Amino acid sequence: MSKTDRFGLIDVTLRDGHQCLWSTRMTTAMMSPILESLDRSGYAYINILGGAVFDVCVRYLHENPWERMQLLCDRLSTPCDGLTRGQSLYTFELFPDDVVRLNSEVLSRLGMKVLTVYDALNDNRNIESSLRSAHRCTPMPTSSSAQRSWWR
Repeated sequence: MSKTDRFGLIDVTLRDGHQCLWSTRMTTAMMSPILESLDRSGYAYINILGGAVFDVCVRYLHENPWERMQLLCDRLSTPCDGLTRGQSLYTFELFPDDVVRLNSEVLSRLGMKVLTVYDALNDNRNIESSLRSAHRCTPMPTSSSAQRSWWR
């Protein structure tokens, strides 16, 4: 599907959909059958990563979250979006800038096209490092929920 055929909505089924319904317990194998249909739907991008994904993949699903990201990015032609908690990434502790930058670089190498950065307290100091690295590493970085920049 071309960029012009897409509409400006974000699909959150593969992240928030099962996060709310099943405590993020959908395995990668459970996601695979719906990928082609999601791709054809015309979303601007598909959100596949958020705060709980890494913890649940490792702790409960016994899956490698990095492999999940790569598989989904490889199988979807719609740009994939990863949601990070600013300087906290996927936890509630602050990480140094070099760790934040490495996270953005790895996600980009795995095929993530969009990194959406937010801070639960709307503290712009906590999103600065993540936004800088997202802008360097991905073709379509977005800022906090309050300020989205869609397509470049």
